[in-house]
Amino acid sequence: MIFVIIAFGVLIFIHELAHFLTAKKLGVKVDVFSLGFGPKLISFKKKDTEYRISLVPLGGYVKMAGEDLKEERKGTPDEFLSQPPVNRAKIVFAGPLGNYIFGFLLFCALFTLGLPSTGTKVGKLLNGYPAQEAGIKSGDRIVEVNGEKIRDWEELTRAIHPHPDEVIKVKVKRDSQILEFNIKTRGRELVDLLGRKKKVGLIGIAPDASDVVLLRYSLPQAVIKAAEKVYFITKTTILAIFNLFTRKLSLRESVSGPIGIFYITREALSLGFSYFLTLLAVISISLAIFNLLPIPVLDGGHLFFIMLEVIRKKPLSPRLQENLTQIGMIFLLLLVLLVSFYDFLRFFK
Repeated sequence: MIFVIIAFGVLIFIHELAHFLTAKKLGVKVDVFSLGFGPKLISFKKKDTEYRISLVPLGGYVKMAGEDLKEERKGTPDEFLSQPPVNRAKIVFAGPLGNYIFGFLLFCALFTLGLPSTGTKVGKLLNGYPAQEAGIKSGDRIVEVNGEKIRDWEELTRAIHPHPDEVIKVKVKRDSQILEFNIKTRGRELVDLLGRKKKVGLIGIAPDASDVVLLRYSLPQAVIKAAEKVYFITKTTILAIFNLFTRKLSLRESVSGPIGIFYITREALSLGFSYFLTLLAVISISLAIFNLLPIPVLDGGHLFFIMLEVIRKKPLSPRLQENLTQIGMIFLLLLVLLVSFYDFLRFFK
């Protein structure tokens, strides 16, 4: 429980720190930068900013001068709303960008230090499928597919799936021997997590769950691997959001709220700290993308307001912005309550 709270606190803190640093760099006065929420425990003032450590250690917040539409403004250049639209957009965008960069750096560290993954040892074979018919046995370790060296089960899947109803060359290690098999895959149409139908090649094998390998890469390789991972998560998250709005994906089955994320995080921790850090990186990237949705109250909503201001050559009225923000807040609150209800049904049924 404590690890989960700290994890989300770290993500929120990084988000707010990015807002803070960008605001400072662009000459915007920051009245308060707080580590945590609620009543302040310790505080000190440096230049124009009060730095606080607050009671509830769930991230933090930044209060910039002149950002509140309800407050009376002095109109000085160091106020947020006195800044040109491009500067305000930079400050707003910095939060999601901070989460995005953090996720990428976390993956770089994980790929450098070692990331546990399911190995290529065959656990079970499906009766009547190509692998069994070709002579593959339980306990064989697959080392190569079509001349490509295979390190873990994810790479193995990626090597086999693109070849439905085609012959592939598979090398396995059995005891001390290297054996080669020509296997014709069985094409089957599957529906992925995003609701898309795709024909893939299958040979009818399942991994040995006890076979775990540690994948380590040099720093340049780790950067490339991290970039690939971030690209995949970004693409998957954007497609998932699009398919949710077009009703190709079910909200009930595809989205987790606070309860679901707590259980998933606890499960990741039980598997090992590296699994927990991997999940944290995924959540950080997904959170950055979600935050950029053009929903008032999110950073994407603020960016949308700024874009409208540039197009109209004048800002929306404070009252309209406030009303739209309240609608956005109600929408998000209802969404959280709904997915939390689905989480409750899923985990406590």
